[in-house]
Amino acid sequence: MMMRPAVHALARWISFAGILGIMLACGGRNEAFAQNPAAARPKPAAANDNTRYWTTSWDFDSVDVKRLSERLERLGIGIPIEMEGTVSVNLNVSVPLTALTDTKKYRLEGLVRSPRLKLEQLVLEDFQTHVQIADGVMTVDKINGRLIDAALPSAALPSAARPSAARQVNRPGAGRVSGAATLQLSPLGDIDAAITTESVAIQPLHQLILAIQARNDQQPLHGVVSGEIQFRAPLKTIREIRSWNAMTQLRIDSLARGDALPLDVQSASISIADGVLIANDLQIRSTEAPDLSASLQGRIELERQQRFSFAIRANDLPLGVLAQLAGADANRFAAGQVDLDATASGELAQQEWMLSGQVASPQLSIAGVDLGLIEHAFEFDQQHLKLEPVGARGTPPRDDLIVQDVRANYSLQDQRWELSEIDAHLFGGDISGDASVSLGNQGVSTLNLNWQGLSPNVNAQLFSLADVVVSANSSGEINWTLPAGDWSRLADQSGDVQVQLDAIKVGDADIGQMNLVISKSDESFKLTAEGNLFGGDVNVVTQSNVTDDMTWQDLWQRPSQIRLSVNRIRIDRIVVLLPQRSWLAPRFRQLRGLASAEVELAAEAGLAAEAELEGTVASSQPDSPLRSTARIQLDHLALGTVQITRRLEIELRTSGSSVDVDRVAGFYGGGRITARGQWDLLENDGHIDVQVAAVDASPSIRLLSESVADFVDGKLSGQFHVTGGRSIRARGAVQAHDAVVAGIPVGDANSGMLASYSLGSGQWDASFSSIHGEVARGRLQGVAKLKSSYRPNRFDLSSQWSFERVNFAKFIADAGGGSFSYANGQVRGRLVLGGEAIASSADLRGTFSTELDGSQASAIPGLSEAQRFLGAVPLAGIRIEDGQLSGTITRGRARIDEFVLSSPQLKVWADGYVQLDNLRMDVEAVISTGNFQTSQLMEVYLQIASFTSLSPVALFIRINQLLSNRTIYVDVAGTLSDPKLRLRPLATLRDEVARYIISEVLGINCAVFGSENPFENQD
Repeated sequence: MMMRPAVHALARWISFAGILGIMLACGGRNEAFAQNPAAARPKPAAANDNTRYWTTSWDFDSVDVKRLSERLERLGIGIPIEMEGTVSVNLNVSVPLTALTDTKKYRLEGLVRSPRLKLEQLVLEDFQTHVQIADGVMTVDKINGRLIDAALPSAALPSAARPSAARQVNRPGAGRVSGAATLQLSPLGDIDAAITTESVAIQPLHQLILAIQARNDQQPLHGVVSGEIQFRAPLKTIREIRSWNAMTQLRIDSLARGDALPLDVQSASISIADGVLIANDLQIRSTEAPDLSASLQGRIELERQQRFSFAIRANDLPLGVLAQLAGADANRFAAGQVDLDATASGELAQQEWMLSGQVASPQLSIAGVDLGLIEHAFEFDQQHLKLEPVGARGTPPRDDLIVQDVRANYSLQDQRWELSEIDAHLFGGDISGDASVSLGNQGVSTLNLNWQGLSPNVNAQLFSLADVVVSANSSGEINWTLPAGDWSRLADQSGDVQVQLDAIKVGDADIGQMNLVISKSDESFKLTAEGNLFGGDVNVVTQSNVTDDMTWQDLWQRPSQIRLSVNRIRIDRIVVLLPQRSWLAPRFRQLRGLASAEVELAAEAGLAAEAELEGTVASSQPDSPLRSTARIQLDHLALGTVQITRRLEIELRTSGSSVDVDRVAGFYGGGRITARGQWDLLENDGHIDVQVAAVDASPSIRLLSESVADFVDGKLSGQFHVTGGRSIRARGAVQAHDAVVAGIPVGDANSGMLASYSLGSGQWDASFSSIHGEVARGRLQGVAKLKSSYRPNRFDLSSQWSFERVNFAKFIADAGGGSFSYANGQVRGRLVLGGEAIASSADLRGTFSTELDGSQASAIPGLSEAQRFLGAVPLAGIRIEDGQLSGTITRGRARIDEFVLSSPQLKVWADGYVQLDNLRMDVEAVISTGNFQTSQLMEVYLQIASFTSLSPVALFIRINQLLSNRTIYVDVAGTLSDPKLRLRPLATLRDEVARYIISEVLGINCAVFGSENPFENQD
């Protein structure tokens, strides 16, 4: 009967080998799977063995393991690792035809080879092993090959480019493994293995194990291992360490996880023999920390009396690094360097032990709790626990220690552990009391503790929150009784807990104080908390009926009823505590204001939100959604110095993940806002209708985009329908009054709007497809699209505008803040404005072109100021019908490429720049007055030939003399609404300007005087 498992195992193995052979035959090339006629004949049997064999040869050459894996996966045999490379198999298999049930009669022998096999990041080069099954024994010997980390560049070299065989082991990432193993299969016996490794990288082996286990490790495990392992154990009891006989001598260099401090680990020997584990001189060092050292030696009996003894000595041992190596979070486990000198001995079978020594650390943290300086001696045996500062006996307490001393007596019996006379002085306070823990399934456990003035510092990362220290001064008591066995069930527990928390701080921020009371009696659980937090009053009452199967987790996740009341807490004292990842944008950390709320939550459907938290409370059902009502009021909410709302009231109801927004009403951005709708928080879907009226554009938009808010001003009204999904979308209409965009007044306008915001990427866009409005008594039309930029705190813009009959005198007055002139002047034209990654007006790009639509000369900026240079010619009565202005916008200013005004009495030419952010001008202009009728210009034409040798400027000066010296050349500075003119000599006029004015403004065609252009002969 004992043979059947081995027989069945071997039969299954050979059956699988046959199936695998078929798959290999489909995946390789130049394969042969044939029965050798000579080999198929039964082998000559021994004199006393008449067994007849069927023998065949399995030969597979260069099988593509990736194709093989894909075909196995189609058959439902998935291999959870990525494989590449080829494998060759040569086996001779003999099946005993006359003894099929005798596993000792089966024969198998051959070689498995691979020139290069990649398993995840592990590369095996020149690997081979010999496999043999005979007389019930499986032997895998002559194991030999190189192991390489595929992440290194040298692992990807073609064969011809790789280093020579003599140098392969020495190159980075290359290691070697060799060894042999035997398994006694029939009858089931021992496994005996010996493995030797040389410079084998741990990282690819670690990644391979993670892939097999379908795990993901964010921090890679690095190191190089060398050494020998010998192992022997019965297959029947291989899971029991005490049955092992093993010995190892290993050296691990640069062992580290992630970018942590690398450690070098070396053991003289670790052995298990006759049920005894012995570790001799295990050493830990680090080349990057010369003072770090640790040594351990010990002995333990794994059976009988279980005697043990060990000694450990360490200097500057980094607990956080050790925690990381074990895959733990150092912030949740331990952090700090420790010096340790300790010995231990005892007999576990008799429950006798003694552990004593000294421990020191300049700064130690355990489970996120700061323990500060440690210089302590400790003793721990089966009856006493003592921890005290070194040399503390007869001396006063040390002020530099957070942990002073801890003492307690206890007794450990078969079914009970008694802890008594607890006396601890730590965290600036005292703890006293006793505890009794039932170790079996009978009886009860009790905990009675009192503490005064405890002030521990706890890192909030312990609770998956921000990396910030939380502290408080705590006093209280706990008296709790619970049944033996499952402590998670609440039904049979009872007791009271009172906790007083004063001087609560998060980081350097003072939070306030809070008193908590917890009670459990009969079938009721109640928690009350009241205090002053974040500058306001907070009150919480929670009450639940306890059912027979309720656990603590059920209670915290689904309490029957909760009432929360907060009154005028300061928002700025809350936002500074929230982790960075919880904000959509950093600017929200500037939120200021006061918040008040009344929240009532119940787990049972139909439970009235106004129900009093007194008397019987219905227990929550597992499938009943949590329902709540909330009334929230925000006062004086601001973002930095910009006020968002004086008061905003919100009323909502929730059922599970569904939120019904019944009412949002109040002030917003200097105007009014109302909203209502429904939203599912899990699906991020729903609808909310929002209406705003006469809100200030800049502060109201600042919550959505700070960069856009800096570009707009004016009053906004609108109605929007907001929906959810993968992105939040808003569709509606917006009306603007006295609007200003990038310093340019656009007056009153309205448009349809479509906007979206992606919760995943944080990208947004807004389109205004049909803008219509009035600006400076004229009409405005346009389309615009804004979207978030690839650079933070910036946006992209594309827009096109057209306007007509715009009173530019009023437009300039509105833009520059100056007084409005009643002189009439109108323009029409087009503007294209856009840019990418816009942070200021300097990032805008565009073009503009306008035409004069009839104007009085006095309406033109600067012409009234030019009157004093033009003598008695009055400008007030001159009307201009022909004028053009065109240019480009770039680098924060509008460049005037062409500005020409023309009438029978007035000619004006100008070019220059206007700064967009302050509308300051840097313009040069030529202004001519007189009678520009054809008869007078003909006289000029008749005299032009005598000036053919003059330069354009000299010619222009002569023409001005002919026209009675009524031409001036000026610099125009100041702003559009308040220009300043400075007269310049005509002789300083640029040649190209003079040429342009003569030909284009005055209309004198120089070609009439001959083939030569007189302006080409310049002085």
